[in-house]
Amino acid sequence: MQAPRLPTTQKPRIAKNPLESHWLHSLPVDRLPSSPPPSSAFHFDVAIVGAGLSGFSTALHLSRLSRGTLRIAVLDARGVAGGASGRNGGLVRPGVPGAFESVVALHGREEAQRLGRFEFDSVAAMQQFVNECGDDTEWTELKKGGFKALSTTDNRAEIEKDIHKWEEAGCNIQAHLVSREQVVQLTGCKVNRNVTNGAVQFREWRVNPAKLVLAIASSTLRENSNAYFYKECLVEKVLPDATRNLFSLETSKGSFFARKVVYATNAWTSAILPELEITPVRNQVISTVPSSNPFWKDGTFAFIANAGREYMSGRGDGRIVLGGMRYLAKQEDFGCDRDDALNKTVSAALKLYLPSKFDGFENEQVAVEREWAGIMGFTADKTPYVGSLEAIGRGKEFVIAGFCGHGMTRCFLSGRAVAEMVLGLPISGNFPRSYLPTVARIAGPARNHCKLEDYGHTFGAEMQTIKRHTRSKLPLYALVLLSVAAWLHWFLCKL
Repeated sequence: MQAPRLPTTQKPRIAKNPLESHWLHSLPVDRLPSSPPPSSAFHFDVAIVGAGLSGFSTALHLSRLSRGTLRIAVLDARGVAGGASGRNGGLVRPGVPGAFESVVALHGREEAQRLGRFEFDSVAAMQQFVNECGDDTEWTELKKGGFKALSTTDNRAEIEKDIHKWEEAGCNIQAHLVSREQVVQLTGCKVNRNVTNGAVQFREWRVNPAKLVLAIASSTLRENSNAYFYKECLVEKVLPDATRNLFSLETSKGSFFARKVVYATNAWTSAILPELEITPVRNQVISTVPSSNPFWKDGTFAFIANAGREYMSGRGDGRIVLGGMRYLAKQEDFGCDRDDALNKTVSAALKLYLPSKFDGFENEQVAVEREWAGIMGFTADKTPYVGSLEAIGRGKEFVIAGFCGHGMTRCFLSGRAVAEMVLGLPISGNFPRSYLPTVARIAGPARNHCKLEDYGHTFGAEMQTIKRHTRSKLPLYALVLLSVAAWLHWFLCKL
């Protein structure tokens, strides 16, 4: 079914029966049971709405900074990693927000340095957490790294200059250019159209994101006996209770009361906090059955192409996870909040991708094991909202949302920054001040509803050729799928 567009005046809705991702399917059935409901007289110090990477990272840091003295509630309409945190491509690739001179012109040199260091700091902090917690998260640094393919329109000399500028500014981004021949030599994988002008090689990690969030959640509840988790608990309204100096969270499981509230709701933020314009954007991902292709079996590298709109990695067990290609959907699925449905065109293109791009798959039936969608949250200025909502007169409410598809590298230390703000502590590290929800960002021109054009997506001649090539194969492929579906329907009706 083709999912309908979300009008700009309509609040995003949480689908009741989302498609199950490879990551969520891998979690134990008895994962993190829900806490018993509190009495009406009980109140929490902090209520966190959202049990994804941002929500539980905030809860973990609040617990540690307060030494377990804070009473914390984490509430979620689904469960652990039920949103984008458990529905992405399972890759962790820290990076910089753009060309160095452009970032400096927009934010100043000091902020540019913070922006250039923050994602790398956050990944290092996650690595430390994974090493210390001992839980299985499938966290692995890719031995050969990640390769971002360059097209014929990319200027290698300018890219190399920009890498040096970031490094001269003290940002150790650890990226360098390689030729097409070097990519083939390093990976052993003879790529076809993906690498026409070489690639940028960088450090990258793979992880099971649902297991990572579960590990953070489990650590939070182990370390803080005053922390509670409530799953399948949809927060419908947050109302101030002036008589008790509390907030009343009206949920599908009754009322909860808290002194402070953190909205870790990403793509669904505007449903409960309409002052913030965060647009839902759907992305699709597939996982294959274990492949016999020797180039991908060990899972030591990842590929990214077409401005990050195609990404894939071997998982170390023969499986391949491939996502993206939303450029084939109308308006790139901006404004789509449906993770219970798939775009048929994107779905068919993902299934054709491997045999059309890489050697070794032409004679192999690439079987898809699971297919799912995740809903990202995009802001008009391409920057997340992280911090206090004091700018709009709501000083005891905080937000950590709108990560524009880069939450895996930003959420963990953004959660620490929010925890510090909740506790009234100085913000530590390289947290970017441009993430703060200021009046200018919330009420100024940046508040205009996020549109595809805001992101300046231009793909060049090569992208247009790829789109035409992909689409040219879809009618026959779709016809075969429809024929099989019709036959199965007839067969089942006969039983």
